[in-house]
Amino acid sequence: EQLPRFIEIVRTCAAPSHCEETMGSGALGKLSEASGEEVSAVYKDLPPEAQANLKEALAALHKGNGLSIRSMISGSVAAVFEAASAETTYMDLVNALYAQVPETKSQVVKIFISAEPMDQYKTLGEQGVDAKGEVQYTVEEFSVGTKLTQEEAFAIFKGARDGLNSLSKAAVDETKSLKNPPQAVKTVVAAVAVLLQKPRGSWDDLRKMLTDQEFLPSLLSFEKDNVSTETLNELQWYLAHPDFQQERVKRVSAACVCLRDWVDCMHTFATTFQRLHMP
Repeated sequence: EQLPRFIEIVRTCAAPSHCEETMGSGALGKLSEASGEEVSAVYKDLPPEAQANLKEALAALHKGNGLSIRSMISGSVAAVFEAASAETTYMDLVNALYAQVPETKSQVVKIFISAEPMDQYKTLGEQGVDAKGEVQYTVEEFSVGTKLTQEEAFAIFKGARDGLNSLSKAAVDETKSLKNPPQAVKTVVAAVAVLLQKPRGSWDDLRKMLTDQEFLPSLLSFEKDNVSTETLNELQWYLAHPDFQQERVKRVSAACVCLRDWVDCMHTFATTFQRLHMP
């Protein structure tokens, strides 16, 4: 019953010019009334130019209510992160982009602030970014590396097995008992959640995963030869995080080291398996 009104919205957004002034307040008003389901249902069938126009119109609606994430290639706003704050991180922005531009999940996203690369391990506030302003991004294809021979792959597999032998229930119990753990512990457990595809928005989410009676069995039976490219791509940020490095984790929680080593081991197995089976 709302289709005629929404078609009018789409036709307006498909006009050659998508500036707020050109579109007029009437079109923006219709967009503000359209539900997320309406937008999603019709958006995928629009031609590329119309998609860009619709995104720009939605960005105009949300201007001042969130952080715009603009493509440096197309020049259009690809996503608006309404929850942005001074504490927002690079990964928060990437996840917002993943949600609104799903194809970026298999690409390496680089965020820029005034044309300068964003420090991936500092918050927006630490880099002087207005949470209601704008950042830019580019993407490049994610790669696990070059093809390996069987001999090379088996040598890597052999060296990575230690991460499987260090898991213990006592270490997991100690980690999940922490009420407000150091950031390094949160980073490690979030990396585990990435591999297990579990919610990781807060420490409460992560503790719920740790307290599940199937948590330790799921680590021991993890299908390390069946990890998606999207998951490996997302994991890169955690692996390079200063708080994920073994010595730093060891200084704040000896128990959590086993989880950190498990993540490192699974990443090594998964990427090596993909490289072995490259054409």
